[in-house]
Order: sequence, then C-alpha cells, then structure tokens
Amino acid sequence: MTTPEQELSYPDGPPTDIIGGHLISLRRDSLGFLTENMQYGDITHIKFLKYDGYQVNHPDLIRQVMTTDNAIWHKSIIYKRQLKDYLGDGILTVDGDFWRNQRKLMQPAFHVKRISAYADTMVDYALHMLEDWRDGEVRDVADDMMAVTLNIVGKTLFDADFRKESDQVSEALGFMLEEIVHASQQIFHLPEWIPTPTKYRKQRTIDMLDDVVMPIIQARRASGEDTGDLLSMLLMAEDEDGNSMSDQQLRDEAVTLVLAGHETTANALTWTLYLLSQNPEIYEKLQAEIDAVLGSRPATMEDLRQLSYTEQVIKESMRVLPPVWSVARQARETTELGGYPIRKYATAVIPIWGVHHDERWYPDPYQFKPERWTEENEAQIPRYAYLPFGAGPRVCVGNSFAMMEAVLVLATILQKVHVSLVEGHKVEPEPLLTLRPKHGMKMIVTRRN
Repeated sequence: MTTPEQELSYPDGPPTDIIGGHLISLRRDSLGFLTENMQYGDITHIKFLKYDGYQVNHPDLIRQVMTTDNAIWHKSIIYKRQLKDYLGDGILTVDGDFWRNQRKLMQPAFHVKRISAYADTMVDYALHMLEDWRDGEVRDVADDMMAVTLNIVGKTLFDADFRKESDQVSEALGFMLEEIVHASQQIFHLPEWIPTPTKYRKQRTIDMLDDVVMPIIQARRASGEDTGDLLSMLLMAEDEDGNSMSDQQLRDEAVTLVLAGHETTANALTWTLYLLSQNPEIYEKLQAEIDAVLGSRPATMEDLRQLSYTEQVIKESMRVLPPVWSVARQARETTELGGYPIRKYATAVIPIWGVHHDERWYPDPYQFKPERWTEENEAQIPRYAYLPFGAGPRVCVGNSFAMMEAVLVLATILQKVHVSLVEGHKVEPEPLLTLRPKHGMKMIVTRRN
C-alpha cells in the first residue's frame, strides 16, 4: 500500500507550459521534446492537460510496459478514440480478449510460407513503377513509394488492382494521419454536434474507404473463392468456437492493414533512399551487393539471404528515421514503474525516436551506420532499444511482410536506377502518426546501364 508521500512522488521532468501541461511543447517540436526529455532520466514526468504522463526511456522499463505488464498497459485511449472513427474495431484499436482473438485469427495470414508467395508480386509492382521513371527526371519518391506499397497491399491483401484508386486512397490516409494527431493534441475541443469542414472531410474519408473495401469483401464472400491472398485467409479463419469474422470485422481489419501495410513501409523506403543519397560510400557498397546478387534478373524470395547488407541498410534507416516515432500506453489500474507509483489512467509514452538516438546503445547515434546490424554487433544492442515494429505481444503482425517488401523493392529500384537528392530540397521529418517527409522527397533519377 502506498503512503501519501509516495502518491505525490514523481520523477523529474521538463517545466510545464503555461497552459496544457506539455501539449504546446509537444505540438511545437515533438521530436525535440522527446529527445530533450531523455536528459531527465530513464523515466520522466510529463503532463497532458491535467493528466499524468511518463516518458519511458530505458529498455528495461520499456520491456515492463510492453511485455511484462502488458495486461496492465493498454493502447492509449486518446489515440484509440481518434483511430476508431476510421479503423473501427481493428487490431490497432482494441484490447483484451477481443484483441487476442483477432490476433489469433490474423496470425496465420502472415506465416512466412504464406507471405513468401507475395515476393514476385512485390518485385513486379516495383518494376511496373520504374517503367514510368525517365532518365534525368525529378520525381517525388515519397509519392512513388506510397503508391507502390499501396498497390502491393491491394494485390496481396485483396487480389485487387488499386492503381486507379491509389491517389485517392493515399490522400485520404494522409488526411487521416494529420487529423488524428491534430485532434489528439488539442487543448480545447468543439462539441461533436458542431459541423466543421474537417468533420465533413473526415466523414468523406471514412465513406471513401468503405466504398473501396466493402464491395471486394462482399464479392469474395459470395464467391467463396480462395485466391491465395490475405483476405482469403481472413475469410476462412475461425476461432475456437468456429466463429468467423463478420463483414464489418473484415472491413476494420482490412482498412487497418491498408494503412499499416503501406504507410510505414513507404516511409521506410523513402527515408532509406534519402539516407543513401547523403552517404555515397554506403550507397556504393549496397549497389555492389545488389549487382553481385541479382545481376540483370529480377529479385526473388531466394535472394533475401544474400541481400544481407541491403537488410542492414533498411534496419539502420528505421533506426535513424523510424517510421513510427512514438507509441503510448495507458494504465488500466494502479501500478509501479521505475520505482514510482503510477495512478490508473496515467499514460506511458515510449519515445522510439529518443531511444533510437540514445548514445548508450548507439555510439554516434545520428550517424547512418548499417554495420550496427551485423549479427555480432546486433547482439550487443538491448532488445527493447530498437522498436521499428513495436515489441511484446502487440508487435506488428506484418513485420516479416514489411521487411521482405522493403528489401525486395529497394533492391529492384537500385538495380535499375541511381537516385540523388535535388540540390536545395528541404528535408524535414514531420511527426504525424507516422514519420513522413514534410516536403516530400524530390530526387533526380538516373537510369543505370
């Protein structure tokens, strides 16, 4: 039982703003805020309006939140409430027994034997994208990566061609990411019944996602056909009682996978191309591996083991510029963390960006060094100091799919073209729900012979 003194004890933390606790500082410079808070210790005290928050900066404490005590720490209700409007009861927005059941139903769809069949699709779509790239032209590769990963998700998830809808879906998902972060960081909120242009666009976005996904689900259920895609697996999945997913459940999981399955991978590929353009020696070494392994033929699933340096480059890219830059959990009961009593409903912020740049685990943390991820060096890094896909029971269900896609698409691109950043183009990470390049990524394409 805690004493009154213990109830009032908090770890150190940054000075609060005049209003809103630390919300204004977080909105002004989210990445800087997380990084500066690291100096106050392995666990720091922060405030969101009148509510307590804790930034968890040490791998051991992150393990406690995400794994050891994961039954206590659920997804943050702030983000869940915002995401739920778009994603419904998808795997990102639910907790407890319902989440465990959904996870169990979805897991077989991401078995390595199942996803290995998608390797050729990933390479084919990357090659199709490159057909439109002209020698010497300037392209926004951020847009290109969003389009190609969305098309890959459409084909592998639905056996559908999303190329006609890709711009529309990408725009809708972009609005969703901006709106969720903006709404979650507001100090004052208008009543729900007051109409605004944002609310109108929000409903249009939800309707558009339904219009794309639901007809495919309904047609597939009616046909009963197994086309070898993830939707077929989800339609056939049954829980222990023999229950399968309803159309609404399938819609919620499908939209969740469309978002998670293309947004983060697209950002990872974009940031990787940027980092390579700034590190010519690494670029040259990577190019040599791709040429040696692939020559002039298309990449295949069997090439993944030989593309070991390509994988190291992507891992390091996701450390330096992590597509998911923070996650939050909320205590469902009173607990303890780092020697401090934690009240029910307090929020734990896991600053993936800050932990990935902690010099205790990564000497020269802002330097791009793929050799950190050789088998020998990776063994020296604490497990919970690297979190591109989260950790614990809620680790990303599609992490193997995403890594395979990133390696194959990157190798295919660099096999065919050389890319360089347009001189003077401003590169600025924008921390929305994911870490996007705020001004896109303008690069010059040079065809390779």
